[in-house]
Parts: sequence; C-alpha cells; structure tokens
Amino acid sequence: MSLLKVINCWKLFGGLKALQNVNFEADQGILGIIGPNGAGKTTLFNVITGVYKPDKGKVFLKNRDITGLSPHTIRRLGISRTFQIPRPFINETVFENVLAAGFFGRVDKVSKKELIEETEKILEFVGLIDKRDEEASSLNIHQRKLLEIARGLITKPILLLVDEIASGLTPAEVDNVVSLIKKVNEKGIGVIWIEHVMRAIMKAAERIIVLDYGKIISEGSPEKVAKDPLVIRAYLGEEIA
Repeated sequence: MSLLKVINCWKLFGGLKALQNVNFEADQGILGIIGPNGAGKTTLFNVITGVYKPDKGKVFLKNRDITGLSPHTIRRLGISRTFQIPRPFINETVFENVLAAGFFGRVDKVSKKELIEETEKILEFVGLIDKRDEEASSLNIHQRKLLEIARGLITKPILLLVDEIASGLTPAEVDNVVSLIKKVNEKGIGVIWIEHVMRAIMKAAERIIVLDYGKIISEGSPEKVAKDPLVIRAYLGEEIA
C-alpha cells in the first residue's frame, strides 16, 4: 500500500495552471521533487497539506481521502512539513520551539514529562542539543533549518514534506542535512523532498519527479532523470538540450 497517492490533481490561479493532471505515489522511501522556479512544487505541497484545495483530483494518505481537509487535520493524520523559509518563534528558545510543536501538533496524548524527554532526544538527533536554551533568533540559517526538521519530527509524522532544506547552505552543511534526512527515513518516516541543490537530492532520493509548468515531465531514478532531454531542456533551454 502506498503511503501517499496524488491522483489527477489540478490547481488553477485564474488563468495560471499551477498544477496540471499531477499523478504520483510515494512510499516510505525518499522521493525527490525538482523543477525550475515556478514549476508548481510548493503549490503541490500546499495541496497535499490542505493549504489549497485542488480544483480537480484527489489526495490519499494510506488509502484515506484527505482532499481538502484542513491543514491541522492533515497534520494530525500524520503529515508534517518544513518551510523553505524557516518560521520559528524567534523570541522563544530552541527547546520551547520544539516543545510547542509537540503540544499543538500531535494527536496522541502524552504527558508533559514524556514530551520534554522526547524534545531532548529530538534535539540530540538533529544536532541542536547544545543550542537548547538559546533563543531561536540567535540561530544561523543552517541551525534554523535543523530546527524546522526537529519541529516536524516531534509531531510523530508518518510522512515528512521537506521544502528546500539545503538552499543557502555551505557544502558541509548540505552534507549534514542529507545525512539527517536519510536518518529520518531510516526511522520509518516517508520523505518527500523539494530541492534545488541537485547535489543533495541526487545523493538522497531513491526516485525523483520533475515538474515543469505544473506538469510531471519525467520520473525515475536520479540517474535516469539527469539524462532526460526534457529535464535538460527545462533547466538549460532548447539549445543545450
């Protein structure tokens, strides 16, 4: 059984076709989504998470129709996401940021003591335990992105949507987030990862979907899509292709 199915999804903004008949399935591995700016990648995440209702089509999580449900309902069914631009509570500590996500983003009932213990473990897992008592405003971009992942993990997702976690990072920081995403997946959490940093997504993803102008133009292994003339044309233009 697939973890997520997107079936015949369309999203229109006036005359703009942001998504056009998008179909794919995701399992518990790491699925990459790439494409030029404006290809519809973040719109797709917004449809999956209930920010937008598709104009046509359906979204299923473990065979349950979640199309058009509210974002908080979808979160409680098991989908968490990170954002391209991190959105921490900047005047709260790193620890408080993760704890708050646990209090308000989970459906299972746990005691405050258990949630505090889980928060400590997750901060250790993502590499922020030494920053636990610092305000989020003091974090650099790499650390804020790690905090995004920590806040997603504390909600106990079965599927984590990751939006450009490697953008703006140094090569060493990119390697760090690639390793972290792989470790997240090894915990049994499915990952769908939008990324512009090709070095990162090619290392991590088992399968890649390529969007262009709201359509899927290629799908397959990293090696396959990297050689696809349609993908080369979308990124580099007709002459190069």
